[in-house]
Parts: sequence; C-alpha cells; structure tokens
Amino acid sequence: MKPWQLAKQWLEKWPDAAPFESMLASCIQYGVVYSSDTSFCLAQQCYWDGYKPFFLTDRHNGWFVHLAASDLKDILLKAPHALEYLVFQRHGLNKFHAQNFNKMKEKYGIVT
Repeated sequence: MKPWQLAKQWLEKWPDAAPFESMLASCIQYGVVYSSDTSFCLAQQCYWDGYKPFFLTDRHNGWFVHLAASDLKDILLKAPHALEYLVFQRHGLNKFHAQNFNKMKEKYGIVT
C-alpha cells in the first residue's frame, strides 16, 4: 500500500473528517502536497495562536499538517521553509498540538 493510500484509509476512520479529495484539492490550491513511494503529506501554512490554527491569513507562523503517512523527519525535510510551529491533530480529534519547528528539526538531527 502506498503512503497516500494509507493516509486516506486513516482519514476515512476519523469522525467528521473532510473527504480525502477535498483535503487534497485544498492543499493543492493553498498548501503543500508531497507524495513519494515512502511518504505522503498534506500541509498548509497557518497562524497558530496557542489554541488553534487559522488559515488564509496574512500572518503565518506555523505549518499545519492535515494528513501524513511517513517519518516525521521526512515531513520536516520537505517543508518549503521553516516556520515557528508544526501544528497537528491526532486521529482527527478536536485537540490541537504544536511543536517548535526548529526544535523538532534538531531532535531529528536535521542541521540547516
């Protein structure tokens, strides 16, 4: 199974999840799509206020990972540029998590 297929399969199990095709189209238009034989990621720039991400704003301080199936190190390496935060949800739940982007890169041994 390819990483994008695995990600789609996970997404379909999440409650109230947007359809995979809609999420993909949104990231093609407003974000970043990365797909290879080993990794898949849908991400979008956001403004993280410490509680939730805001999209389509003039200020961006984070990458929101909508959906991914890969090693986190690969996601960090494929980001077009560093922003302050890496923001995500686990299993489609309403709770958001944020990590410092550069600290995560250091943790995974990525030197820039």
